[in-house]
Amino acid sequence: MTLSPLRIDERILHYLIGIQHLDERLFGIVESLGEPSLLVPSHQQLALKIAQTWSNFSEESQLPVVQICGEDMATRQAIAQVVCQQLDLELYLMDGDRIPSATAEFNLMLKLWERESVLGGYALHYRLRTGRNESPRRRYLATD
Repeated sequence: MTLSPLRIDERILHYLIGIQHLDERLFGIVESLGEPSLLVPSHQQLALKIAQTWSNFSEESQLPVVQICGEDMATRQAIAQVVCQQLDLELYLMDGDRIPSATAEFNLMLKLWERESVLGGYALHYRLRTGRNESPRRRYLATD
C-alpha cells in the first residue's frame, strides 16, 4: 500500500485547500438561484417556519424533504430561497428534464450532489414540470 500512488478527486483537493466551488460535473444539471425576491408576509412566515423546523435537526441528521405547493412557480422558488438564506445554505435548481436517464449517470449525479451538499452547504430545489407530454419515466423518478 505504501508503494501505491495517492489519488484524490480534484474537487476534494480544492475543498481541502480552501477553494470552494461546485463540482463541474454538475454544470448543466443544476444552477445556482442566487438571491430571493421579496415575499408577501404570509409566504415570508411560511419560509421562516420551514427554516425553524429544519434548524431543529442535528448536523448529523438528514433534513426532511419539503414540498412547496402552489400555482406560482416563482413564488415557490422564492420561498425555498428564503428558507435557505435563513439557514446559510446556497440553493440550486434542478429541472426534472435534466435528470440523467441512464442508471449509471443518475447514480453518479446523485453521489456528486450528496457530496456537494455536505462540502458546500448546498440545498436542492427540484422543479417538476407536469404536463401531457411528460414521459412515464420522469413521473416515476419524481414520485418515487
